[in-house]
Amino acid sequence: MSSVSDIINWIFGGQVDASKIISILVGVWAVVKSITEWRAKKKLIKASAEQSALVEENKNLKTSIAKLGDIVLTAYLSSNTVPVEVKREISKFGEELNKAAQIPLAETTVKLIQVVSEVVPMESLNEHKEEIVEAAKVAEEVIDGAAELAQSAIDKISI
Repeated sequence: MSSVSDIINWIFGGQVDASKIISILVGVWAVVKSITEWRAKKKLIKASAEQSALVEENKNLKTSIAKLGDIVLTAYLSSNTVPVEVKREISKFGEELNKAAQIPLAETTVKLIQVVSEVVPMESLNEHKEEIVEAAKVAEEVIDGAAELAQSAIDKISI
């Protein structure tokens, strides 16, 4: 116990009273508070810098995804080998990409999506094969008739 009394005498100068205790506690509190505030500021600055980096990275990712979406959507939606039903499904995915993540697709891609989703494709030529053959025969007859008339007119002029 003598060591505790020696420490108290050394800290308080032999006299322990409330004002000395309060002044020492206030001093200790100020040091602790300044250290904790400094650490908090340091963490806040670091978090702010990380957030700025994440925001920039997010922006770059959105731009990259938009360009990739433009490439893929344009390639599939403008292809003649892709069936219309598949194009419509792909256009739905493009619309979802544009809406869900607010990915800014190019204007041409958006127009292509609109065309694919709104335009009704023409029926297959195979479905109209007989009509096309009939129309070709009629056209051939008209052309043959016109050729005969032209030849007879040429013959009359020659005589």
